[in-house]
Amino acid sequence: METKNNIGEWTATVKNEGKTPQINVNGKFPTNGEKPLYQLIKNDPQGINDSELLLTLIFGNLATPEGTVFFSVHFNEAIASTEKYKTVLVIDENGRNIANIDVINS
Repeated sequence: METKNNIGEWTATVKNEGKTPQINVNGKFPTNGEKPLYQLIKNDPQGINDSELLLTLIFGNLATPEGTVFFSVHFNEAIASTEKYKTVLVIDENGRNIANIDVINS
């Protein structure tokens, strides 16, 4: 999947080191320096594609490719299977795409 349109740098990794697999999403994105409490939350309901995890970046409307001040966010969740998600879509509260990430199984 092409990632050049992502705002910032994003990864999504599934780890199965214990009894339950975990998906970990990490993002580092540019802003103009605003400092609200950025966070990733899981959308409820999820979208129509069961293999895509849909997350919203709270205050994501402040993410801008032209920004010079970077912030990081993380999301972690136990999942039923290492094959549950193939991609992660991160949007802001207005539905603007922030990142579209392929999930890596490790």
